[in-house]
Amino acid sequence: MLEDDESEQQTAADVYEKLTGKEQQWVSLVEDHLRRLPETLETLLASDSRHEIVLREHSPRWDRSDMDWLAPRFDRHHSLSAARAVLSVAQAIARPDDMDAQIRTACGHWADTGLIAGDAVQAQIPMHLADGHPGLQRVFRRLGRIDGLGPGSGCTALMALRLAGRHPSERQGASVVVRVLFAAEEGDSGRRGALRLAILEDGPSGLYPDLTTMAFLHAGPDFATAANIAWETSEWPRQRQNMRCITWSLTDEGIPCRAVDGASLGAAFALGLAELHRRRSSWRRPVGRSIRADHAITAALGDDRTLLPVTGWSTKLEAAARLEKWTVIAPAASRASAEPVAEALGVRVKFAENLDEVISLAVRRPSKRFWTTVAAVITILAVGLAYLVQSSVQEADGRTLAQRRTAAAADLAARAAGLKQTDPRLAGLLALAGYRIDPTSGRALDAMRDVLQTNSGVARNWQASPTQVDAVVVDDARHRAYTSGDDAFVKVWDVATGRSVGRVGGRAALLAFHDPSAVLAAYGESALTLYDATAADTPVPMGSITYPSCVGRSAEPLALDFTADGTTITIVWNDGVLTDFDVLTRASTPCRRLTDAATKDQLGTYDPGRLLLGADLVVTSDGGATPGGEDEAVVLLNNNRVLSIGLRTHRVQVVIPETSVARPAAMVRASARVVTVATEGGILAWDRDEHRVLSYPLGGLAKKPTAMRVYYDDQVLIAGSDGTMLVPVRSKPGDFGAGLVQPHGGAATTAIMGTKHTIAVANVGGRLSILNEAAGPLTPPPAKPSTSVSFQTPGQLLLSDYFGVTSGTKSYGLLAVDLDQRPKFPNANGSDYPQIRDYPADPFYVNQTAVSPEFVAAAGQTGRGGAVVVWKADGTFLRELQLPPPGDASLPGEKRIIAQLGFVPEAHLLVARHIMGEVGFWSTTTWELLGSIRLPVVC
Repeated sequence: MLEDDESEQQTAADVYEKLTGKEQQWVSLVEDHLRRLPETLETLLASDSRHEIVLREHSPRWDRSDMDWLAPRFDRHHSLSAARAVLSVAQAIARPDDMDAQIRTACGHWADTGLIAGDAVQAQIPMHLADGHPGLQRVFRRLGRIDGLGPGSGCTALMALRLAGRHPSERQGASVVVRVLFAAEEGDSGRRGALRLAILEDGPSGLYPDLTTMAFLHAGPDFATAANIAWETSEWPRQRQNMRCITWSLTDEGIPCRAVDGASLGAAFALGLAELHRRRSSWRRPVGRSIRADHAITAALGDDRTLLPVTGWSTKLEAAARLEKWTVIAPAASRASAEPVAEALGVRVKFAENLDEVISLAVRRPSKRFWTTVAAVITILAVGLAYLVQSSVQEADGRTLAQRRTAAAADLAARAAGLKQTDPRLAGLLALAGYRIDPTSGRALDAMRDVLQTNSGVARNWQASPTQVDAVVVDDARHRAYTSGDDAFVKVWDVATGRSVGRVGGRAALLAFHDPSAVLAAYGESALTLYDATAADTPVPMGSITYPSCVGRSAEPLALDFTADGTTITIVWNDGVLTDFDVLTRASTPCRRLTDAATKDQLGTYDPGRLLLGADLVVTSDGGATPGGEDEAVVLLNNNRVLSIGLRTHRVQVVIPETSVARPAAMVRASARVVTVATEGGILAWDRDEHRVLSYPLGGLAKKPTAMRVYYDDQVLIAGSDGTMLVPVRSKPGDFGAGLVQPHGGAATTAIMGTKHTIAVANVGGRLSILNEAAGPLTPPPAKPSTSVSFQTPGQLLLSDYFGVTSGTKSYGLLAVDLDQRPKFPNANGSDYPQIRDYPADPFYVNQTAVSPEFVAAAGQTGRGGAVVVWKADGTFLRELQLPPPGDASLPGEKRIIAQLGFVPEAHLLVARHIMGEVGFWSTTTWELLGSIRLPVVC
């Protein structure tokens, strides 16, 4: 007998907690006696024995005076009843002479607990699980033959398997956790809980409490009804041929519940069963789909799957507001009572009408980015697998594993080289895969460098059309690019992100954009269409203009642009016709023919047929309002002569005589001071004022470009098979784009520069690239010194806010910087990149950082020793975590450091290692230290 003094009572309470709480030592104790001393089983609960007294006199954690439903069934000693049920199963296995009575005792207890859902009464006991165990075989046979056992037979079978050491394991990946909230009596705090459901590999079919952790749980009638409704309205009872054994457990902040009532867990059960049904077999398991760990569900469930109101909002929402706030999903019928409490506590509540809405709110589905990543990974794995299969076939040729790896890496490198211009992202992945297969492969490493070098200077790149982009213009004021390609659409893109923001139907061979009025002109096969691009992402059609009859059927447009004031659009055709279109009236003016405006001496001897090889429209800043200024067309005749035609006066001048163009020409572009002519040997740059050649070939590019444009500052944008260049005709210090004097960005078909120097390039294969202002070297300038570095998101680097030499090694927290934006003042000793976010803290040493979708953490040393400092992802400081090993206070400073850490988001864990070997595990939900292990110290 235990003494009745306070210390003994405390000791007995500890014993009770170990027997029935998280450790469930009573079940382990009975299992041990069954295995080693079966003849002593009946003494474990003899009258007035230590265990009998403890179980009888210590009420459970959740036993309250208002739980009147417990008294009639268990006389408030329900823990003792549960212990007797477990012992009865063990005695039934050990002693066949009293087996039926023991089985009835166990089944009767679990039938009375209110924990077993409806269809479990028809559960089939899996006899094959008892093979080779005589005692278990006898119990299973009797479970199928004794009449009147009711729904408790399934629980009895599961407990028998547990005691015999044959409890089925959980099916891998077939478990879900739903967060729940528990109300409390007035004056007490509400509690956070977790409902976990899992499919076992085998066992009696139906829904059962997990007796490995919940052997001492009892439920009230409202809870039993709620669980039964959730089960009956789920898909599981409809699959009798493929029924599974499903277990559930309910924990109160990590501790198994012992008594529960109320209907507010009905929706949580239904959500868990619905998501578990998706995981019923490995090939059906949803990829990337999960129940949100920061959402709690508290709602009753009706027979028609609608949500019914519940009570207790003040204590439930108070629990949700603790530490990291949970979002609560509640029935819409409870809005009036829940919303005022939620607003007062700052808790976010989402209201739902039915179970389908609960699933929509509580389940996280994979994003488009997730599937894109999966597709890329599958592609790489498929390529790697193909080569492994090929390697196994070639093994008969006597090739070594190293040779096969080298060959696979080389082939991937070759594929990467072929895609470096058309699909740089896939090319980079293939080169990286080759390097991982064979890190010694020089070809794979060269391929990665080649992909990076070819695409250096590319800020972003995306697929704009299926196979080719015909035309592109840039609206720098609104950060938009407009393209037309081979899919019969004019598309609108956000140049800052590459995101598609709109499109209109119709293919355009040429596009023109007037920046001040934001009017877009698109040349189509049958009409010129105008769009208003001021207000919406999708351009609004303003009307179409048909081409005049004076334009020949076989004529092709060579140049299209607005006049300076935006009131007129001019098109130059290859048959020498110029047409003007009034933007306001949508009318065309009479055609002008070059052969009518120019003299024979000005035209020279030209070939019949296609008169013009190229044309450009030069728009002056004032549209010709000042004396001598005039918008003009500059044309390249088929005899290599270049002429200019004033659009107002129609005056024709010879700009470049054919004798100055050494080789056959194909294209002409011009500004008020410079004319460029594309030839087979490169670009000829001509000074219009001094009438002389400025450069040939311009930029040292001795081949014909695919496109070129001359800008007002006499810089020439050149696109070709080697990439895109921005070359100043007259070099001087400070020229914009000096870093692009060499080709960058891959093979291009056309390119254009906006008014604020955004360079958009149409690459081969239908891709569009945005180039940086200066391509620069392969690597960006170095950042300021930091004691730790890690990537936060693509393009964002997490650094310690390092003081420098004057403060030793301490930092004022962390900084997130943007690598996509170059520092204004690059410095070889450290450059200041634009700061995105600050993670402030008191000065401390940062040794390593880690990032999860929700949190940022730094491991190192504070004034209290080894520590982990944690922030929210938005920069809000959360807490400092300590992990002192034994004797920490006596260690020197260099041995009082947390050296490493990492998040495990799917398990809601933070793991950190002290330099002396201690490894700690914290919950990122409660930030409690869940435990620690000690590893050897490696010197």
